[in-house]
Amino acid sequence: MKIYHKLKLKTVQVLWSVACLVLLFAGIFVIGKDDSLLYNISWELGVCMLVAGQINIFIYIKNKHYLHGARWLLADGMITVLLSVFPIIHNFVLPQVIPVFFGIWELTLGVLKFIEAIELYDEKIKRWYLFIILGCFEMASGVFSLIEPIDHAIGHNHVIALIFFVQAVGFIFKIIMYPRLVEKRSIHH
Repeated sequence: MKIYHKLKLKTVQVLWSVACLVLLFAGIFVIGKDDSLLYNISWELGVCMLVAGQINIFIYIKNKHYLHGARWLLADGMITVLLSVFPIIHNFVLPQVIPVFFGIWELTLGVLKFIEAIELYDEKIKRWYLFIILGCFEMASGVFSLIEPIDHAIGHNHVIALIFFVQAVGFIFKIIMYPRLVEKRSIHH
């Protein structure tokens, strides 16, 4: 059974690595675009969100019985998938709306990570504080994207890239934390 457990461990980590790479790609893709062109690429960013959200939902479905914080993973995935519909179907969104939209997504996921960290602390999961740090970064970058002078000072494209980079780092934290999130009793099942 240990081999089966290690296979599941690697599969989840590979899927989260794919999500991380997709989000990194989105951040790199948007950082080089002019603010006036953001409405042209919002659907690509939405597709990247959709992929990341679907990966979280898939991992939840396959691992919900032995993964600490699995319901938070499902909430993250559902919020991301549902919100990804907006940039996918709205081809011509004003560039000023795009950072606000992605900022609200980031802010919401930051709150979820913060609550998840508290739950992991209560369950005595080591390195729970990584999710506190991540939640704080997500909330901060979400708030920054809602402050118009910051958007104008550094550019909408940089604000959106920051959001996607922070989300990618979140998947790196999940990859690191995964061995600690797996319940020990699942090894024997």
